[in-house]
Amino acid sequence: MSDQRISGQDTEVTIVTDGTPVANIRAVKSFEVTFKFTLKTEEYLGETQPRNDDFFEGLSGRIELDAESSDILTLVEVIQARAQSRNLNTKIGIKTTLQFPNGERALLNISNVFFSDIPLSFGSRTDYGKVSLSWAADNGRIVSR
Repeated sequence: MSDQRISGQDTEVTIVTDGTPVANIRAVKSFEVTFKFTLKTEEYLGETQPRNDDFFEGLSGRIELDAESSDILTLVEVIQARAQSRNLNTKIGIKTTLQFPNGERALLNISNVFFSDIPLSFGSRTDYGKVSLSWAADNGRIVSR
């Protein structure tokens, strides 16, 4: 029997603005987070192998979702207002809960997220409206395991 692995049905993603979940952003199709590192390698005279070091460079990712209500446009307006006025008091975050098959549970809290271009697209007459959020953050933390 093979070991069980976590799948998308075991993952919940929530977008929050100033600590409040955005109500109708639930049709998440995909979620990706990258823990970014820079690897530094130096070589020195008189040494037989290179020295390595790594530096944490923050997080980045992408969320793809189907638009179920105008709440997605409200979120875009909040992001736009923050970007235009440079009002950094507005905090937008991402929380994801991972429920592993062995019973372990982890919550990843990314508290201060910034966004790049936000496309809203309709592929055809029968395709749902799709929104892609590409984001970056200075840090995130694993709250529980």
